[in-house]
Amino acid sequence: MAQGKAFSKTAVASAVLFAVLVFGAQLFNFYINSPNDPAGKAVAINIPDGQGFSLTVKSLEKEHIIRRPFLFRVYAKISGKDISVKAGRYRFSAAQSPAEILDALVSGKGRLNRLTVIEGWTVSEIAQAAEKAGFARAAVITALARDPHFARSLGLPGQSVEGYLFPDSYFFPYIESVEKSFTENGAASPEEEKAARNMLVTMVERFREKFTPKLRERAKSLGLSMHQTVILASVIEKETGDSREYPLVASVFYNRIEAGMRLQSDPTVIYGLAGFNGNLTKADLKTDHPYNTYTRKGLPAGPISNPGSGAIEGTLYPARTGYFYFVAKNDGTHRFSATLVEHNEAVARYQRHQ
Repeated sequence: MAQGKAFSKTAVASAVLFAVLVFGAQLFNFYINSPNDPAGKAVAINIPDGQGFSLTVKSLEKEHIIRRPFLFRVYAKISGKDISVKAGRYRFSAAQSPAEILDALVSGKGRLNRLTVIEGWTVSEIAQAAEKAGFARAAVITALARDPHFARSLGLPGQSVEGYLFPDSYFFPYIESVEKSFTENGAASPEEEKAARNMLVTMVERFREKFTPKLRERAKSLGLSMHQTVILASVIEKETGDSREYPLVASVFYNRIEAGMRLQSDPTVIYGLAGFNGNLTKADLKTDHPYNTYTRKGLPAGPISNPGSGAIEGTLYPARTGYFYFVAKNDGTHRFSATLVEHNEAVARYQRHQ
């Protein structure tokens, strides 16, 4: 009888222990597969080379990407993944489960690469740099950037996003092998299309952050729309590489517009030429197209580059001068002139000896 009772107690204890273990396993499984916050926003996390797993977990907890860091460490330990984390810059969200986050840290998938967009780059140049960095093919990025429907979906007034891809340093997840993202017929895969879209949207959003209400009001006071401001700034950006000259170049263009003169900007002509070989000819200057400011008065049909803050501010806060002309001095700066006679003398001095 006593033995029966003892056996019964042991069986009950075993059953209870088994139930606790099963329940605990279910809770643990629920934890590793459930996000901390389904509505959580993405946050950039940097994991330096050689950083220990404990510090990595602390970073994730600090940014509210994970909860219950102890359980996260236990999960990593029993799965053997706590010593396999790859260094790099990642973008994580509390909407991801601990299992997804740990898998990304171990595989390196989702790591971010830097893309630096230089002031004055065009859509084509940005797309080429993005392809080299492994984000998406240049052709896919360019096609989307020049899609009028895409531009309108972002609330932009032009036929493309040219002019609104703000020059800055960005971090985007790269595709391990861009070639692998291609579909059999050469079209973009959903992954590649998403990457291109995310890249362009991020740059346009950065532009909106930088084109502040103060700048909008300043443009309005000058009688300029945002788009006109961007167009003129894009021309100024291409005309000079010296930020000190932005207000001076702007003053020349304002003076010429007010006097009813054409802008006569070489970069606008070049932008509208197909297959420009680096040699701008007199015939090119006479070839009429919507961007040719030698044959047409006013601003070109749209932005010819993506200007930075300096060119935009130079456009909105031009110097007060009597200049109508400028010519390159071959040292990165320009000689500005008020009269055609002065300008011709400057051209003879700085250009005709070439």
